[in-house]
Amino acid sequence: MRFVCLLFALIALAAAQTRDTAAEWEFLSLLNNERISRGLNRVEMASNVQKVAVDWTWKMANTNNFVHNPNFATQIWNSGGTGTVAENIGKGGDVNSVHNALMASTGHRTNMLNGAYNWVGIGVWRQGGYLWTTTNFEATGATSQPISCCGVAGQISVKYNVPAIKSALGAPTTNELFTPDRIGRFNHFQRGSIYWTPSTGAQSIQGNIKNKWASMGWETSPLGYPITDELTCPDKVGKYNHFQSGSIYWTPSTGAHEVRGQIKNYWASLGWEKGIGYPVSDEYSVSEGRRSDFQRGSLVWNKNTNTVRKL
Repeated sequence: MRFVCLLFALIALAAAQTRDTAAEWEFLSLLNNERISRGLNRVEMASNVQKVAVDWTWKMANTNNFVHNPNFATQIWNSGGTGTVAENIGKGGDVNSVHNALMASTGHRTNMLNGAYNWVGIGVWRQGGYLWTTTNFEATGATSQPISCCGVAGQISVKYNVPAIKSALGAPTTNELFTPDRIGRFNHFQRGSIYWTPSTGAQSIQGNIKNKWASMGWETSPLGYPITDELTCPDKVGKYNHFQSGSIYWTPSTGAHEVRGQIKNYWASLGWEKGIGYPVSDEYSVSEGRRSDFQRGSLVWNKNTNTVRKL
């Protein structure tokens, strides 16, 4: 049995104490993204472990006392759990900041990336301008029961119920959530996501293209929101998504790379991947301006003349 704690306090306006179930599923999605990216198994929300986490988080928030549950192991085992258990607690301003702080802490990260765990319970309450959270982990949980997830509605539901997209994405792993800019909405699924905004509509993104977009900052990246689903190139080798300000192209041999701006426009004029091949680098700075490398050449944008030349 092992537990660690973390205080990650951010200034925020005081608010009434409320349970945030959407944030609980968002924490689970971020946790599983971290695990999957490292080749680890997904963890599932278990009803008995969840109750322990939710009850303890309520007590912390209600008493304004950020402290571990001294009885969490016994409570999980008495509710039918088995095997090794662990606990993380966090406090902060929003889901992403708390998650990132937990990942930056060695003790928390060890629990989050322990391949032995296959069940979790996550409790989130908002109180006093803070988000309070408890995550309990369980290693075996032979008698644990999974909690069903999740709500898919509106235009995201319309997109998800396209048979080919539903098959590609798998089951939802979060409820519909707001993006940090409060403009977009999204659901994460087992193998991808659907993002929606009033101007872009609902678009699916998955696999290595999604991972690339995530590494760039999601919708806050230079690319913005996706404006297409993941599509297959005419040669049936590559995949791509177009975004508000660029694209990401992927093939098994080149990986996923972004291309944008005047360089993307020039590449398109050459025939996209039929011209000088797929991108093999992201756009990067050079003395002349910006450059992207492709399979059969490079394109350089001159910042002084606003023109592109091929190398």
